Amino acid sequence: MLKIEKLSYQVQGQNLVDNVSFQLPAPCRVAIVGLNGAGKSTLLNLIAGTIKATMGHIGFNQFMPSEQEYFEQCGYQAADMSAFSHLTGREYLELSCQLKNICDLSAIDKVVKVWDLQQLEIPMKKLSQGNLRKLMIAQAFLGEPKLVLLDEPSQALDPVEQQRFIDNIQQAGKYTLCLFSSHHINESVEIADYVLMFHHGKLIAQLALSDKQQLWLTSRLSLSSMQKLLPDLQVQCTHTNHSIYLYRVKLTPNYENDFVTQQLKCADSQYQLLGSSKNALMPLFTLLANQKL
Repeated sequence: MLKIEKLSYQVQGQNLVDNVSFQLPAPCRVAIVGLNGAGKSTLLNLIAGTIKATMGHIGFNQFMPSEQEYFEQCGYQAADMSAFSHLTGREYLELSCQLKNICDLSAIDKVVKVWDLQQLEIPMKKLSQGNLRKLMIAQAFLGEPKLVLLDEPSQALDPVEQQRFIDNIQQAGKYTLCLFSSHHINESVEIADYVLMFHHGKLIAQLALSDKQQLWLTSRLSLSSMQKLLPDLQVQCTHTNHSIYLYRVKLTPNYENDFVTQQLKCADSQYQLLGSSKNALMPLFTLLANQKL
Protein backbone atom coordinates (compact mmCIF):
# COMPACT_ATOMS: atom_id res chain seq x y z
CA MET A 1 0.00 0.00 0.00
CA LEU A 2 1.21 3.48 -0.93
CA LYS A 3 -0.26 6.03 1.45
CA ILE A 4 -0.06 9.78 0.82
CA GLU A 5 -1.50 12.10 3.48
CA LYS A 6 -1.91 15.89 3.19
CA LEU A 7 1.20 16.17 1.02
CA SER A 8 2.36 19.66 0.00
CA TYR A 9 5.46 21.05 -1.63
CA GLN A 10 5.98 24.79 -1.74
CA VAL A 11 8.53 26.86 -3.66
CA GLN A 12 8.68 30.64 -3.22
CA GLY A 13 5.19 30.71 -1.81
CA GLN A 14 3.67 28.60 -4.60
CA ASN A 15 2.21 25.17 -3.88
CA LEU A 16 3.44 22.85 -6.63
CA VAL A 17 1.71 20.00 -4.79
CA ASP A 18 -1.21 21.18 -2.69
CA ASN A 19 -2.61 19.13 0.22
CA VAL A 20 -2.79 15.84 -1.69
CA SER A 21 -4.05 12.62 -0.10
CA PHE A 22 -4.67 9.19 -1.62
CA GLN A 23 -4.06 5.49 -1.06
CA LEU A 24 -3.16 2.90 -3.69
CA PRO A 25 -3.00 -0.88 -3.35
CA ALA A 26 -0.03 -2.93 -4.51
CA PRO A 27 0.35 -4.35 -7.07
CA CYS A 28 -1.43 -2.13 -9.60
CA ARG A 29 -0.77 0.34 -12.42
CA VAL A 30 -1.49 4.03 -11.94
CA ALA A 31 -1.39 6.81 -14.53
CA ILE A 32 -0.80 10.37 -13.32
CA VAL A 33 -2.28 12.82 -15.82
CA GLY A 34 -2.82 16.56 -16.11
CA LEU A 35 -1.93 19.59 -18.17
CA ASN A 36 1.62 20.99 -18.21
CA GLY A 37 2.48 22.38 -14.78
CA ALA A 38 -0.12 20.25 -13.00
CA GLY A 39 2.43 18.89 -10.50
CA LYS A 40 2.96 15.39 -11.92
CA SER A 41 6.78 15.43 -11.91
CA THR A 42 6.91 17.11 -8.51
CA LEU A 43 4.66 14.43 -7.04
CA LEU A 44 6.88 11.65 -8.43
CA ASN A 45 10.00 13.40 -7.11
CA LEU A 46 8.41 13.62 -3.67
CA ILE A 47 7.48 9.93 -3.66
CA ALA A 48 10.95 9.02 -4.93
CA GLY A 49 12.49 11.06 -2.12
CA THR A 50 14.61 13.26 -4.38
CA ILE A 51 12.95 16.33 -2.85
CA LYS A 52 11.51 16.75 0.63
CA ALA A 53 7.88 17.64 1.21
CA THR A 54 7.00 20.94 2.87
CA MET A 55 4.42 19.02 4.87
CA GLY A 56 2.56 15.74 4.81
CA HIS A 57 3.37 12.02 4.92
CA ILE A 58 4.52 9.43 2.38
CA GLY A 59 4.57 5.75 3.30
CA PHE A 60 5.00 2.52 1.37
CA ASN A 61 4.75 -0.84 3.13
CA GLN A 62 5.21 0.97 6.46
CA PHE A 63 8.46 2.69 5.37
CA MET A 64 9.10 6.36 4.56
CA PRO A 65 11.46 7.95 1.97
CA SER A 66 13.91 8.80 4.77
CA GLU A 67 14.50 5.08 5.44
CA GLN A 68 16.86 2.78 3.53
CA GLU A 69 14.23 0.02 3.40
CA TYR A 70 12.01 2.37 1.38
CA PHE A 71 14.67 2.93 -1.32
CA GLU A 72 15.44 -0.78 -1.54
CA GLN A 73 11.84 -1.33 -2.66
CA CYS A 74 11.80 1.56 -5.13
CA GLY A 75 12.79 2.03 -8.78
CA TYR A 76 12.74 5.48 -10.38
CA GLN A 77 13.11 6.98 -13.84
CA ALA A 78 13.12 10.79 -13.90
CA ALA A 79 12.12 12.76 -16.99
CA ASP A 80 15.40 14.70 -16.97
CA MET A 81 17.80 11.76 -16.56
CA SER A 82 20.74 12.19 -18.92
CA ALA A 83 23.63 10.09 -20.18
CA PHE A 84 26.85 9.53 -18.27
CA SER A 85 29.30 10.43 -21.00
CA HIS A 86 32.06 8.14 -19.71
CA LEU A 87 29.90 5.02 -19.16
CA THR A 88 28.58 2.43 -21.56
CA GLY A 89 25.00 1.24 -21.19
CA ARG A 90 26.12 -1.97 -19.47
CA GLU A 91 28.41 -0.09 -17.09
CA TYR A 92 25.48 2.17 -16.21
CA LEU A 93 23.30 -0.85 -15.36
CA GLU A 94 26.13 -2.32 -13.26
CA LEU A 95 26.49 0.98 -11.39
CA SER A 96 22.72 1.07 -10.85
CA CYS A 97 22.86 -2.41 -9.34
CA GLN A 98 25.58 -1.28 -6.93
CA LEU A 99 23.56 1.75 -5.86
CA LYS A 100 20.51 -0.44 -5.30
CA ASN A 101 22.49 -3.11 -3.38
CA ILE A 102 21.63 -5.72 -6.02
CA CYS A 103 24.34 -8.37 -5.83
CA ASP A 104 22.94 -10.76 -8.42
CA LEU A 105 23.95 -9.27 -11.77
CA SER A 106 21.57 -11.62 -13.59
CA ALA A 107 19.09 -8.81 -12.87
CA ILE A 108 20.82 -6.96 -15.72
CA ASP A 109 20.31 -9.83 -18.16
CA LYS A 110 16.63 -9.89 -17.27
CA VAL A 111 15.94 -6.21 -18.02
CA VAL A 112 18.12 -6.41 -21.16
CA LYS A 113 15.84 -9.17 -22.46
CA VAL A 114 12.52 -7.70 -21.32
CA TRP A 115 13.26 -4.24 -22.72
CA ASP A 116 15.27 -5.46 -25.73
CA LEU A 117 18.21 -3.21 -24.85
CA GLN A 118 20.80 -2.85 -27.58
CA GLN A 119 24.12 -1.10 -28.13
CA LEU A 120 25.07 -1.63 -24.48
CA GLU A 121 28.80 -1.62 -25.23
CA ILE A 122 28.93 1.90 -26.63
CA PRO A 123 29.04 5.12 -24.57
CA MET A 124 25.64 6.28 -23.39
CA LYS A 125 26.17 9.69 -24.97
CA LYS A 126 26.10 8.02 -28.42
CA LEU A 127 22.69 6.42 -27.91
CA SER A 128 19.64 7.83 -29.66
CA GLN A 129 17.07 9.58 -27.46
CA GLY A 130 14.72 6.60 -27.77
CA ASN A 131 17.36 4.01 -26.80
CA LEU A 132 18.59 6.20 -23.95
CA ARG A 133 15.05 6.59 -22.61
CA LYS A 134 14.51 2.83 -22.84
CA LEU A 135 17.74 2.24 -20.88
CA MET A 136 16.59 4.66 -18.16
CA ILE A 137 13.22 2.93 -17.90
CA ALA A 138 14.87 -0.50 -17.72
CA GLN A 139 17.16 0.49 -14.82
CA ALA A 140 14.08 1.36 -12.76
CA PHE A 141 13.02 -2.29 -12.94
CA LEU A 142 16.36 -3.78 -11.84
CA GLY A 143 15.74 -6.27 -9.03
CA GLU A 144 11.95 -6.26 -9.51
CA PRO A 145 11.21 -3.42 -7.05
CA LYS A 146 7.83 -3.28 -5.33
CA LEU A 147 7.35 0.41 -6.20
CA VAL A 148 8.26 1.82 -9.63
CA LEU A 149 8.00 5.53 -10.49
CA LEU A 150 8.25 6.62 -14.13
CA ASP A 151 8.11 10.26 -15.29
CA GLU A 152 6.90 10.64 -18.90
CA PRO A 153 8.47 7.26 -19.76
CA SER A 154 7.01 6.83 -23.25
CA GLN A 155 8.25 10.22 -24.46
CA ALA A 156 10.82 9.77 -27.28
CA LEU A 157 9.84 6.13 -27.83
CA ASP A 158 8.90 5.09 -31.35
CA PRO A 159 5.58 3.24 -31.92
CA VAL A 160 7.18 -0.20 -31.58
CA GLU A 161 8.82 0.72 -28.28
CA GLN A 162 5.65 2.41 -27.06
CA GLN A 163 3.82 -0.88 -27.53
CA ARG A 164 6.65 -2.72 -25.75
CA PHE A 165 6.30 -0.24 -22.89
CA ILE A 166 2.55 -0.90 -22.68
CA ASP A 167 3.05 -4.68 -22.72
CA ASN A 168 5.81 -4.58 -20.10
CA ILE A 169 3.90 -2.32 -17.72
CA GLN A 170 0.88 -4.58 -17.98
CA GLN A 171 3.08 -7.51 -16.94
CA ALA A 172 4.92 -5.55 -14.24
CA GLY A 173 1.59 -4.54 -12.72
CA LYS A 174 1.20 -8.14 -11.55
CA TYR A 175 4.04 -7.79 -9.02
CA THR A 176 4.69 -4.07 -8.51
CA LEU A 177 2.91 -0.82 -7.84
CA CYS A 178 3.81 1.21 -10.92
CA LEU A 179 3.08 4.95 -11.11
CA PHE A 180 3.75 6.68 -14.42
CA SER A 181 2.97 10.17 -15.65
CA SER A 182 1.60 10.55 -19.15
CA HIS A 183 0.04 13.03 -21.58
CA HIS A 184 -1.47 10.18 -23.60
CA ILE A 185 -5.03 9.40 -22.54
CA ASN A 186 -5.31 6.30 -24.74
CA GLU A 187 -2.10 4.92 -23.24
CA SER A 188 -3.35 5.62 -19.72
CA VAL A 189 -6.68 3.90 -20.34
CA GLU A 190 -5.00 0.87 -21.93
CA ILE A 191 -2.46 0.34 -19.15
CA ALA A 192 -3.80 1.74 -15.90
CA ASP A 193 -6.02 0.37 -13.17
CA TYR A 194 -6.33 3.86 -11.68
CA VAL A 195 -5.85 7.40 -12.99
CA LEU A 196 -4.90 10.34 -10.77
CA MET A 197 -5.79 13.64 -12.44
CA PHE A 198 -3.93 16.74 -11.24
CA HIS A 199 -4.55 20.43 -11.87
CA HIS A 200 -2.50 23.28 -10.40
CA GLY A 201 -0.98 20.92 -7.82
CA LYS A 202 -4.31 19.54 -6.62
CA LEU A 203 -5.64 16.03 -7.05
CA ILE A 204 -9.01 16.72 -8.63
CA ALA A 205 -10.06 13.17 -9.55
CA GLN A 206 -9.07 9.62 -8.70
CA LEU A 207 -10.63 7.38 -11.31
CA ALA A 208 -10.94 3.61 -10.95
CA LEU A 209 -11.09 2.57 -14.59
CA SER A 210 -12.63 -0.87 -14.01
CA ASP A 211 -15.32 0.41 -11.61
CA LYS A 212 -18.51 0.47 -13.63
CA GLN A 213 -20.40 1.87 -10.64
CA GLN A 214 -18.40 5.13 -10.76
CA LEU A 215 -19.77 8.03 -12.81
CA TRP A 216 -18.60 11.64 -13.23
CA LEU A 217 -20.68 14.81 -13.55
CA THR A 218 -20.09 18.55 -13.74
CA SER A 219 -22.59 21.14 -12.55
CA ARG A 220 -22.98 24.66 -11.22
CA LEU A 221 -25.13 23.27 -8.42
CA SER A 222 -23.61 23.00 -4.94
CA LEU A 223 -23.07 19.64 -3.27
CA SER A 224 -26.16 19.96 -1.07
CA SER A 225 -28.29 20.78 -4.12
CA MET A 226 -26.87 17.82 -6.06
CA GLN A 227 -27.56 15.49 -3.15
CA LYS A 228 -31.15 16.64 -3.11
CA LEU A 229 -31.40 16.27 -6.87
CA LEU A 230 -29.94 12.72 -6.77
CA PRO A 231 -31.09 11.45 -3.36
CA ASP A 232 -30.61 7.76 -4.13
CA LEU A 233 -26.97 8.06 -5.25
CA GLN A 234 -23.70 8.66 -3.39
CA VAL A 235 -22.49 12.06 -4.60
CA GLN A 236 -19.06 13.49 -3.73
CA CYS A 237 -17.53 16.78 -4.92
CA THR A 238 -13.86 16.29 -5.87
CA HIS A 239 -13.04 19.73 -7.35
CA THR A 240 -14.50 23.17 -7.90
CA ASN A 241 -13.30 26.16 -9.92
CA HIS A 242 -15.02 29.00 -11.77
CA SER A 243 -18.27 27.98 -10.02
CA ILE A 244 -18.19 24.61 -11.80
CA TYR A 245 -18.22 21.56 -9.56
CA LEU A 246 -16.84 18.14 -10.46
CA TYR A 247 -18.79 15.29 -8.90
CA ARG A 248 -18.07 11.59 -8.52
CA VAL A 249 -21.27 9.57 -8.30
CA LYS A 250 -21.08 6.10 -6.82
CA LEU A 251 -23.94 3.86 -7.82
CA THR A 252 -25.39 1.61 -5.16
CA PRO A 253 -25.69 -2.15 -5.81
CA ASN A 254 -29.43 -1.66 -6.42
CA TYR A 255 -28.77 0.35 -9.57
CA GLU A 256 -27.56 -0.90 -12.91
CA ASN A 257 -25.06 1.41 -14.60
CA ASP A 258 -26.75 1.59 -18.01
CA PHE A 259 -30.16 2.25 -16.51
CA VAL A 260 -28.94 5.01 -14.20
CA THR A 261 -26.81 6.56 -16.94
CA GLN A 262 -29.86 6.89 -19.15
CA GLN A 263 -31.83 8.36 -16.27
CA LEU A 264 -29.11 10.93 -15.58
CA LYS A 265 -28.93 11.90 -19.23
CA CYS A 266 -32.63 12.56 -19.38
CA ALA A 267 -33.45 13.70 -15.84
CA ASP A 268 -32.11 17.24 -15.59
CA SER A 269 -30.33 19.94 -17.54
CA GLN A 270 -28.56 21.31 -14.46
CA TYR A 271 -25.57 19.00 -14.81
CA GLN A 272 -23.45 17.44 -17.54
CA LEU A 273 -22.88 13.70 -17.41
CA LEU A 274 -19.30 12.84 -18.43
CA GLY A 275 -19.82 9.09 -18.07
CA SER A 276 -17.87 6.28 -16.46
CA SER A 277 -14.22 6.77 -15.50
CA LYS A 278 -12.85 5.61 -18.86
CA ASN A 279 -15.28 7.74 -20.83
CA ALA A 280 -14.83 10.78 -18.58
CA LEU A 281 -11.05 11.15 -18.99
CA MET A 282 -10.98 12.98 -22.31
CA PRO A 283 -13.93 15.29 -21.50
CA LEU A 284 -12.19 16.18 -18.23
CA PHE A 285 -8.98 17.01 -20.07
CA THR A 286 -10.93 19.16 -22.54
CA LEU A 287 -12.66 21.06 -19.74
CA LEU A 288 -9.31 21.74 -18.04
CA ALA A 289 -7.62 22.80 -21.26
CA ASN A 290 -10.47 25.23 -22.00
CA GLN A 291 -10.34 26.55 -18.42
CA LYS A 292 -13.93 25.51 -17.79
CA LEU A 293 -13.16 23.41 -14.71
